[in-house]
Amino acid sequence: MLTGIEFEQCENILRLLPDPDVVSLKDTVTKNLIVTTTVEEARDVILQFSNSGKELLQRKKMKRNFLFLYLHKVGIPVDPSKEKDGLIQSILSYWDILKGVTIPNLSTNPQESGTSSGSSLSQVESEKLGAEFLDLFYGLLKELARDSEATSWGKSYFAENCKLVVTVMNKDSTDISVENYIGAEMCEQTLADLARIQKLCFFKQEFKSSVHDSVVVVNVKGDVKKLVFPELSQAIAKFEQTFHLQQTFTDSWIIELCDLNIKMNET
Repeated sequence: MLTGIEFEQCENILRLLPDPDVVSLKDTVTKNLIVTTTVEEARDVILQFSNSGKELLQRKKMKRNFLFLYLHKVGIPVDPSKEKDGLIQSILSYWDILKGVTIPNLSTNPQESGTSSGSSLSQVESEKLGAEFLDLFYGLLKELARDSEATSWGKSYFAENCKLVVTVMNKDSTDISVENYIGAEMCEQTLADLARIQKLCFFKQEFKSSVHDSVVVVNVKGDVKKLVFPELSQAIAKFEQTFHLQQTFTDSWIIELCDLNIKMNET
């Protein structure tokens, strides 16, 4: 059975795989004994029936390029020529470090980010917070797409040490671009430019929220459409975005981590 860290990090890697590879991997892990109807269900089954993180990483469908991409996304520098076994060892070493950290990639000192560690939200409360946050977040971006001079959006929604990872890939996941941004101003400007300059609008289809050690983790999936004034285009891409929300001392919530994955509908 996967540990908490292994479950979370393996799920992040699985989200980098093309959908057909996820389904095929599910069949391998379960020996074709379990039928699923969605890719999300297939991911959950893989995680449920994997004995260990190392075993899952060694599966054939967990290809070298996706392991390398995962390490790049979490900020671990590795030699591009490193073989798969070496990448697996780097990942396992990274996970060993995470086991001694409450929240990976986030400050563990509330004074540094002006945040509080006293949140104790129930699952129902975290779902309500997630829904309200997403409506606000994507609503502000849509407002920027329609009016580049809109002033409601700003860096106050982001922690000073916020980290943003933006991954854009083609339909077959053969052409992948990953960019990392650190700091409230860089994160705010990068996301604003997607709306203000590229005229992208994000429409959520489903989401889930959970609480992990005082951080509310919100994962959302949906469609990306381009605003061709005054109309919206058909969906040009699918997106999946994960937020880590941290409560401040004034009981508001700010973004500590944002991981945005965009998969274009056309190759």
